Amino acid sequence: MSNKFKNFDISSRVLEHSANKVEIKLEYKLEDLVKTNNYKIETYFFIPRELKINKSTYSKEDFYSDTKNYIRFMNPLFSLKQIADTKFKQAPLYSLHSIAKKYTKEKKYTEKIIKELKLTGTMVRARLRDWRIFVKQNITKSRKLNAKRILDDFEGRMENCQKVLKSFRELQVIYCDLFIKHSNAGDKKVEKYFKIVEEFLSSVIEERLTQVFILIEGKVEAPEKNKELNIIKNKLKIFLKEEQAIRRKKKFKLVLKGTKKGAEQYLYRFNQYKKAVSSVLYLDVTRSAKSITYGHIIAAWAAFFAAALNSYIAIYIFKAYAANTIFFITLMALLYVFKDRVKNLFKLIIGTQALSRFPDSFSMIKDKSEKKIINLGEIREKVFFPSELQASKTVLKIKKHSQNALEKILVYQKEINIKTSLIKKYYKRTTNLTDIMRFNLSKFLVNMGDPEKSIYFYNKLSDNLGAIKGARVYHLGLIIKYTKFAKKRKKILHYEYYNIICTKFGIKRVELVKKV
Repeated sequence: MSNKFKNFDISSRVLEHSANKVEIKLEYKLEDLVKTNNYKIETYFFIPRELKINKSTYSKEDFYSDTKNYIRFMNPLFSLKQIADTKFKQAPLYSLHSIAKKYTKEKKYTEKIIKELKLTGTMVRARLRDWRIFVKQNITKSRKLNAKRILDDFEGRMENCQKVLKSFRELQVIYCDLFIKHSNAGDKKVEKYFKIVEEFLSSVIEERLTQVFILIEGKVEAPEKNKELNIIKNKLKIFLKEEQAIRRKKKFKLVLKGTKKGAEQYLYRFNQYKKAVSSVLYLDVTRSAKSITYGHIIAAWAAFFAAALNSYIAIYIFKAYAANTIFFITLMALLYVFKDRVKNLFKLIIGTQALSRFPDSFSMIKDKSEKKIINLGEIREKVFFPSELQASKTVLKIKKHSQNALEKILVYQKEINIKTSLIKKYYKRTTNLTDIMRFNLSKFLVNMGDPEKSIYFYNKLSDNLGAIKGARVYHLGLIIKYTKFAKKRKKILHYEYYNIICTKFGIKRVELVKKV
C-alpha cells in the first residue's frame, strides 16, 4: 500500500446509542491528504426473515426517516493545560484575548467571540471525557494499581481545571469592561454566551472530577487509611464547594437539587447547554431527493418514446384508411387509449433499470458559522434490497450467507467527497471530520417474539424437574465495507462484521465479530 493510502484512513465505532438506536461513528483523518478525498461506505444489514422487513413492508422513505446523520469537526486535541494557557496561540482563550485588544463598535466580532467561547466549552468537555475513559480502562485492566501515579495525575488535572475557570473568568471581566465602553449591538448576545459557557464549564468539571475520583477511590485498598487519597479528596471538596457557591451567587440554572425532580431538571438543562456549546463543531447537511429529479427525466423520455410511437402508428393509419370510416375512427380511439399505457410501460422498463443506478439523495456539507457559507463537500446516498447476484460476494462470504439463508439483505451506500484543501485553508486547529449515523430499529422489533421464554428441563445436579427463563434474542448482522478513491485509483480498506443482538424490548448489546 502506498503512503498516500496509509494516511488516507477512517477509524470507526459501532455501538448501542439507546434502547432502539444503533450508532455508527466514523472519523475521517484528513491530514496531509490530496485536495479532495472520496470515500464510499457500504453498510449491509442481514435481517431475519421472520421480522418481515422487505421491499414491500419497508420503503426507502422508512429507512431515511429512521436515520439521522450528523457531520462535525473533531475536537482539537489540546490538553487542559494548553486550553488554560492564554499564551498558547491555538487555544480559544488566546484568540479571545487577541480579539479583546482590537475590540471596537463594529459588529463583526460577535460571531467570532461566540465561536471561541463555544470551542472552550466543548474542548474542555472532550478532554475530561477522554480522561475518564482512559482512567476507567486502565483501572479495569491493571492487576496492581499504582495509586500514587494516578492520584498525582488527578491532582494535576484538577489544578488545570481550576486554571481554565480562573483564566475564563478573568477574560469575562475584560469583556464586561469593553461592553460598557463600546456598547455594541451584539454585546448582549456575547454576554449571554459567556454565562452559558461559564456555567457549563463549572458543571462539567464538577461532574467529571467527582466521577473519576469515585472510580479511583473504589480501586484503592483501605481508602480511609490512604493519606494522599484523603488529602486530594479534601482539596476536591473545597474546590467543588467554592464552585457551587459561585453558581448559586450568580443564580445559575445548573444547580443540582437533591430530589428526583431536581435531577431531572438538571439533566434537561445540562443537555440544552451541551447542544448549544457543541453546535460550534457541527456542519450543515441538508438532504435533497435526487431520485425525484431522475424520475422526472425518465418520465420525460418515456413520454417522448410513447409520443413518437403514437405518431408513427397514426401516420400509418392515415395512409391505410380513409378518415371517415368506422375502422379508422376505432383505430384512432384505441391508439389514444393505449398511448398512456405505452408511456407507463416505457417508464417502468427504463425507470427500474436506470433509477437503480442513481442515488436516492444528494447533500451538501456546509459550514454556516460566522455568517459565511463554505461548501466543504457533498454526500450521495442510496438504499435498496439487493438480489443475491447484486450483493457483494466478499460480504456474503464474510457473513457465510447462502441463497437459502433465512435472512433478508438491506444495503445502505454512502459516497462522501471532502474538499480537504478548503478545510486546510479556513481551519487551523482542526481538520478531521466525524460522521455520525444513528439508525432507529423500532420497526425491526415489531414482529419479534416475547422477550423471555421458559425452558423446561431435568436438572441432573439437583435431580429435579424444573424451568428457567431465557432471553429470546434476534441477531441482526451488520457488515461495513470501506472504500477510498484517490487520483482515479480505488482501494478497499477493510470490512467490519458486527452482531446487533436484540429482543422485542430493544438492543441488548453490539458485538464486533471480526475485521477483515
